Amino acid sequence: MSLESGHQLLHYRIVSRLGAGGMGEVYRAEDTKLGRVVALKVLPADTAADPTRLVRLQQEARALAALDHPNIVTLLSVEEDDGVHFLTMTLVEGNTLTKLIPPGGMPLDTFFDIAIPLAEALTAAHAKGLIHRDLKPSNVMVNDAGIVKMLDFGLAKLIDTRAATKRRRWASRRKAPWSARRPTCRPSSSRTTPSTIAPTSSAWASCSTRWRAARSPSAARARPR
Repeated sequence: MSLESGHQLLHYRIVSRLGAGGMGEVYRAEDTKLGRVVALKVLPADTAADPTRLVRLQQEARALAALDHPNIVTLLSVEEDDGVHFLTMTLVEGNTLTKLIPPGGMPLDTFFDIAIPLAEALTAAHAKGLIHRDLKPSNVMVNDAGIVKMLDFGLAKLIDTRAATKRRRWASRRKAPWSARRPTCRPSSSRTTPSTIAPTSSAWASCSTRWRAARSPSAARARPR
């Protein structure tokens, strides 16, 4: 169910629809209490009763609340109004990396202006035990001031670092020496699942995203050999 302009959720008034992502629909909304404009992400009403979707919404809230970084969108609040669950976040005005990448790739200086803040944002997230799990050009925005913002932690996974360390130690004792040296996560593997994905996947996705910015895949394939 899409919300129309003027629809009220608590003290937030819907202004317009911005788009949809893995967690639901995103709207521009006015916070009538504080007189500011925010991004409001709503879990669709027809799936709001799904416990799995609600858990994922709570995961995103916990992930964003744990982060305080200039290149990661800021979570403002977690709300519920008559069965409608939603998040409010700072509104990022600008363009996604998908729209900014020209056919032949970005100039090198522009590329590094985006790649370095993106890497720093991922480092901050991983330091908090968080991985994004859905990093791609459409989830990276450059605002009107030229600041890079990482969006949509809707698939973020909260890592219990102590439990993960214990599992790795147990696995290393059980495996043969050569198998223990293998990577714990291969993003391209068909066996990688949401429950097993590791921080290396975000690093891999970041490299893939930055590679697309530096040189489009079609241009790379067309290069004479």
